[in-house]
Amino acid sequence: MSDPVLRYPLVAGYVHNWLVLGPFDGPADSPLSELAPLPEDANIVARELDRVDWQGRGVFWITAGCEDDHQLDWSGYLPVDGVRRVWAFAQIEASTVQIVTLHAAVLGSLHLWCNGERVLADGVGQASCTVTLRPGINSILARLEQRGVGHVALAMGLRVAADEATDLDIVLPTVQHDIELRQRLEKTFAQTRLERAVYTQEQPINLVLDAESDTPSTVNVRFQRPTGAIFSETAGKLTRQTPVTGARAIQLPTGELRAVVTPPLGEFYEQRLRARHMHPFWVVRGAEKKHADPGERLADAVQEAARSRSLYADIARAALGQWAQVRLSTFHEAAQRVQRLHADCLPDAVGLAGVILRLGAESPLPAAERYRLNEAVRVFVAQAPAVLDLSVESDQLLLLTAWMLAYEHDPNAVIAPSIPGVVNPGSSPHDVLAAWLAERGQNGFADVRTRLDHLVLALSHLVEVATDTLIRELAAVLLDRLLYDVAIYSIRGVYAPARGVVESAWLRSGRFTPEAAVSRLLWGLGSYDGDLSAAISLGLASGAYQLPEIIRAIALDRPQSAWVTERRRRGDDEVIHAAYKTTDFLLSSFQDYSPGKPGQREHVWQATLGPEALIFTNHPTTFSQSDSRSGAWWAGNGVLPRVYQWQDALAALYHLPEDDALGFTHAYFPTYAFDEHVFEAGWAFARVGDAYAAIWAAQGFSFMKRGPDAFRELRSPGQQNAWLCQLGSAHLDDDFAQFQQRVLAQKPEVDATGVTWRTIRGDLLRFTWTGPVQRNGEDVDLHTLPHHHSPYAYAELPATHMDIGIGPNVMRLDFRI
Repeated sequence: MSDPVLRYPLVAGYVHNWLVLGPFDGPADSPLSELAPLPEDANIVARELDRVDWQGRGVFWITAGCEDDHQLDWSGYLPVDGVRRVWAFAQIEASTVQIVTLHAAVLGSLHLWCNGERVLADGVGQASCTVTLRPGINSILARLEQRGVGHVALAMGLRVAADEATDLDIVLPTVQHDIELRQRLEKTFAQTRLERAVYTQEQPINLVLDAESDTPSTVNVRFQRPTGAIFSETAGKLTRQTPVTGARAIQLPTGELRAVVTPPLGEFYEQRLRARHMHPFWVVRGAEKKHADPGERLADAVQEAARSRSLYADIARAALGQWAQVRLSTFHEAAQRVQRLHADCLPDAVGLAGVILRLGAESPLPAAERYRLNEAVRVFVAQAPAVLDLSVESDQLLLLTAWMLAYEHDPNAVIAPSIPGVVNPGSSPHDVLAAWLAERGQNGFADVRTRLDHLVLALSHLVEVATDTLIRELAAVLLDRLLYDVAIYSIRGVYAPARGVVESAWLRSGRFTPEAAVSRLLWGLGSYDGDLSAAISLGLASGAYQLPEIIRAIALDRPQSAWVTERRRRGDDEVIHAAYKTTDFLLSSFQDYSPGKPGQREHVWQATLGPEALIFTNHPTTFSQSDSRSGAWWAGNGVLPRVYQWQDALAALYHLPEDDALGFTHAYFPTYAFDEHVFEAGWAFARVGDAYAAIWAAQGFSFMKRGPDAFRELRSPGQQNAWLCQLGSAHLDDDFAQFQQRVLAQKPEVDATGVTWRTIRGDLLRFTWTGPVQRNGEDVDLHTLPHHHSPYAYAELPATHMDIGIGPNVMRLDFRI
């Protein structure tokens, strides 16, 4: 009897099914032998579930399938300079001798063997090689690797091209003999989906079958972290009419999880029937308790942070005198990350430096422990600029804050960090920080990659523990300014501006943003489902910093309409932010931001009708949802669009390259989060409470009922496209049906250069790829706007001061030294 094999066709010429070993991570200078659990690449013939011993543990070859972008993706995060390696194996079965070309699309470096012969070495980007396939089985082995620190992109797609049409199959050796059952289950599992992307509280997590046939399948559904930690599982019979109901959201931890669909466990393990399919989803806890007292809200934040062993939970407990609950191991682990210069350890460094100053010599923290923490921060401040990318303003402020706090603890032991253009030789941290803070107050943060929560974290420490009066005053003024931003760009506790860097979870629910935690702490709206470091730092600084009541009132205000524009500038860098906020919705965007340039993880516009009722478009270059990919499935853009917003109407023009990998743009349209949705005459309409939204694409769109975001995606093909979005409400537009009629009455006109569209408010917009924006026949000059203009505040650019007010109450922020 021949060995069993799984058989698959090529898909559009691509190898879609592989056996995979890895990925394996290690130091950048590791020899291949230390990261290669395989004795000799060229001689490998892999089989599913074959074990390989590596570093004292067993790893196994497992099957993996490509998404519709024809790629396998192993992108991820390396905390220190390192290398990630992975192996992929497949066999091509040919009926005759054939000469074919293997075309590889690679993120990383690819080594490729065919029948034991190396045919490609260090292939990067687009790489090709010609091979001769013999009749029968031909083995293809790929070793892929990428060096980096922080987010590391590692992916591969392989296309087989022949001069003439040929019959080629992909076969994968396996230990499972019931091949027909195995592949029938794989097909069935691929047609399952979850009803929602985000679950909360008592909502059950249901697995639904969208298969054409209704043959019942008994399945097991396991709920786990992406890392593999399992929290719950359930089994049941799945049909088109009967979903399998698993855990309720409240039984699972918050954040990103996976629903892993497999055969019943006995078949999966004992019979080695390894068919499986994964569905990502997210759980939010929401605001379980409503506290009017900020101290109680801080206690809630500490409790939530402790669930994930957060450093800042133990920092807070130490500061509040709750030493019986402090885990010193958390401080040890943080000190190790800081001393080893982990890419994401800047907030840890500030936290540890703050602990040393906040607690002082008389604290219950042992002297040896204080020395260890101080030494870690001292080493970090001196060495971090040589390792970390400090081009982002929030990262600069975190390092400058750690420097100043360490300097105040022991000025003779700290070496100044070398940041060209920021820290001059011989400068004191007080002088550098004073100039840095004043300049940002006057011009704003022009780098869109700057993280507001990291700024709040650093400024909270400066306000609380810095001894220099000027630094404390400037930090407090900037805190006022940033918290005003949180207030003005939030709706019902959801912070929803355009962003220069976005994480995938934030696009699924606004409750995951770190600013939502700040909002909940300060004025009781928001959620503790995201990173709590900034909120806890701000809460601990409450003795030194009090939120102005004017800002709290603005945050709680529910305006009929508020049109906000903001222009920030530094040198040649300029960003123009717009937002329109009403009682019911928020529309925000970056105006005319770098159109046509390669994107990374920018989120250039969003309509927010509720925490999960988010609508936006992007240009994906991959089906990967990894935060380590630029132009990912929803996060970022391969090519940035040109966007213009006028109050509650927005246009986004896309010009994709001719050789674009996917050839489409798409809109996130999560129907499960809407109370109603309607498709009519090329428009998609949504209602959430009294908020209405409409979205349209010049090239038309398909409402996707298959794929990773079935019933949540509008997909529009074409290299050139225009997306339009119009928002409305019951207050402005009467009922939902009348809103639809008004939108449909204004037909957009599209030509070779752009789009002309009259909004339902009567404004005529003419928007092209180049040239000025026109509104009602007149050019719009975006580049002469003031620094900030809204019903609540005004400031020129540069801004020596900013006046903020609501009703008869006004406060002035002074940014001068």
